[in-house]
Amino acid sequence: MTTVPRLQEFVCGLNLKTGAYIIFTASLAITFFGLVIVTAIRVEENTKDNDLDIQYIINMVVSILMFLVTPMGLYGTYRTRAVFLIPYLVVEGVGLIVLVGNFFIEATKLFGHESGSLVFVIFLVLSIATVSYSFLVIFSYYTMLKQQREEIQ
Repeated sequence: MTTVPRLQEFVCGLNLKTGAYIIFTASLAITFFGLVIVTAIRVEENTKDNDLDIQYIINMVVSILMFLVTPMGLYGTYRTRAVFLIPYLVVEGVGLIVLVGNFFIEATKLFGHESGSLVFVIFLVLSIATVSYSFLVIFSYYTMLKQQREEIQ
């Protein structure tokens, strides 16, 4: 049975708790501004085209969920309670699956000479790498907190 790799520290030698604070704060800001920007773009496009595509709806649902569970992760980090990190890990995992799906959709469009954008595909690859790393950091912090709690009991 394979397991998810665990990290011992965040970038630049920072501890996992500091990394979790950075990731949760950045995630909250990025998700908020992303929702505002995507909604503004979609409202502008909706005046031209009234159909909502399933890809847009899935992306918005995951983004809204991420915006809602990120404060729980911040609270869990502040109180060093692993249970509050679980919703973030679940939504982050679903978000990673959605990003990979978006990558394949856009790459298929690009290589099928449809209206795909190489810049967007590169952005998706970078997003997948960033989200994967943040998932690993938060998961590592979660397992560290669980182990600490088990040692206390």
